[in-house]
Amino acid sequence: MSQIEFSESAKIVQTFFESSSGELGQVTGFVQRVSKMTAQVFVKVLVLGLLEKGTSTLNELVEVSSDLGVDISESGLRQRFNAGGAALLQGLFERGMKAFSAQQGIGSGLLASFKVVNIIDSTQLSLPALLSGLFRGSGGSASSAGAKLQVCYEYQSGTLSTVELGEACVPDQSSSVPQQCAVVGSLTLVDLGYFKQALLVALSQLQAFFLMRLHTQTSLYWQAEDKQPADVLSVLQRSDQPCGEMTVYVGAQARVGVRLIYQKLPAEVVAQRHRQAHTNAHKKGRTCSARHLAWLAWTVYITNVPLSVWTPQQAILTYRLRWHIELLFKLWKSQAHLDVLRCHRPESFRCLLYARLLGLLIFHWLVAPYRFPDGAELSLTKAFHLFQHAMPRWIDAIADGWLDFVRCLARFIHRLSRLARATSRRKRPSTRQRLLALAV
Repeated sequence: MSQIEFSESAKIVQTFFESSSGELGQVTGFVQRVSKMTAQVFVKVLVLGLLEKGTSTLNELVEVSSDLGVDISESGLRQRFNAGGAALLQGLFERGMKAFSAQQGIGSGLLASFKVVNIIDSTQLSLPALLSGLFRGSGGSASSAGAKLQVCYEYQSGTLSTVELGEACVPDQSSSVPQQCAVVGSLTLVDLGYFKQALLVALSQLQAFFLMRLHTQTSLYWQAEDKQPADVLSVLQRSDQPCGEMTVYVGAQARVGVRLIYQKLPAEVVAQRHRQAHTNAHKKGRTCSARHLAWLAWTVYITNVPLSVWTPQQAILTYRLRWHIELLFKLWKSQAHLDVLRCHRPESFRCLLYARLLGLLIFHWLVAPYRFPDGAELSLTKAFHLFQHAMPRWIDAIADGWLDFVRCLARFIHRLSRLARATSRRKRPSTRQRLLALAV
């Protein structure tokens, strides 16, 4: 990145913290009277303070406020965790989704046909029981209160496209995020929890592509006009091929034409799947059917990406990209401490959650262009550690009127390529390395 590009990125961050925060502070009612604790300062304290230390206490946030030139008591800061503060941070996050939006994607290898690759999944946050009236938990042995984030990570650009907050009890299947993020020619990767016939129809009508695992209870047909479902399982059991594909139509109503791609699993993996299936069924007072156990010998995917783009082996490997969003959630919780929410009021919960999400949004936007330095790969874990380490300097530079912020940003970016590279794995190449190799 050139000095001009550093300056442009720094200006975007500065404008967001200063202009956008000030404007929304008035709109949301956070600013009620003249005070040193302006909307701008409040946002900086929470976002930068929680980036520096995800488990920051109220007293530690007060220290950050002092570093920024505003002395306030703990009770004074706590009072700002109100409806106005929650609306301010939520509104800023929604603006941030546009301000820190997708940049140019990589578009290489087996993904060259797709400008947009949406990896979608959800993660749950356990909350104090006092918040159950606002955010119902998922039931069972979990907390009676819980929130769920529906997230779309755009792999080509390395940025977040959508983050939606909802109740933990709402199933992924009900989410509209996959349809919202799809565009003509995009690729959507989701896990089994999102499988529904209506989604297949919607993506097909948008002329968008999908790759997902098949829900084996879904009816399949050899031809769109067939009245009797196809016995695909019997065909698989008679096959002597460990991997292959067939064309089928999915759903009694939808009849969406797809490539069904299958892979036979090793005996030890099948045995483990059977044990887990029996355990899950026992917990619910049920028994496993012979048909269900037979399906567990296979991993089955469906896609509308044509054979001219992917072979069955390439499609199976591409699905492994979905693991990137799991690594994202691990980073958010283990390092950014997104799930550490010491609060019992809805307003405090929203303030802390959206402040953390804002910091993560900025982090992913800044590191996205440098994910693959010199053909290598960036470790997001190492990169976030460097980001946290840079926060004290950022706070000092911002307190001094942003005069040295461009240099601070440049220093962070330069350190990425030297100190945040992922460990090289020659014997076990990464999914990206394998995708590039298969595309040759």
